Amino acid sequence: NGKLFVADIDTVIVADAQTGEVLRRIRIPQAQFLNDTAYDGKGYVYVSDTQTNTIYRVDIRNYKVSVFLRSSELQGPNGIAFSRTGDMIIVSWGGGKVIRVENNKLETIASGFDNLDGVVILDDGSIVFSDFSAGKIYELRDGRFRKLFSRSVLTSPADIGYCNGKLFVPEFLLNDVKVFRLER
Repeated sequence: NGKLFVADIDTVIVADAQTGEVLRRIRIPQAQFLNDTAYDGKGYVYVSDTQTNTIYRVDIRNYKVSVFLRSSELQGPNGIAFSRTGDMIIVSWGGGKVIRVENNKLETIASGFDNLDGVVILDDGSIVFSDFSAGKIYELRDGRFRKLFSRSVLTSPADIGYCNGKLFVPEFLLNDVKVFRLER
């Protein structure tokens, strides 16, 4: 509905996406490091807290906050996204894992990475995620993963975004954003 939800350490900022005007600040007292947000398409925005292994849920109608999921298995939840089927996908900073949440059950669908930061889900269901420390972007498709971009073109890929065939990769340490066209 034209609102942008932004994670800011212990507060979720709600802004008008067109004007940038701050409409509301939702403080989450227990939060220590709010990191990423994702909208489920059903009236809720979810926010990861990397330090407390928690995913919060914000009702966009009344801005009430609740704990959706808290588990040490998340190992520093960072990026979050939703698949077309409604599954939540989480990438973990501390565990180097890609996790699917389905019916409140956690399933590791890929692991063995360094510090995962951002995640997006493409129209074909592919999961694309960034590994900050390794300087890489991976794609997980049909149970297999492949490297899309590596240290030769990236230094510190952080949270990522995807729109109209383009992958937006903030380079955290370079204060820059790189844009790549993903041919499908």
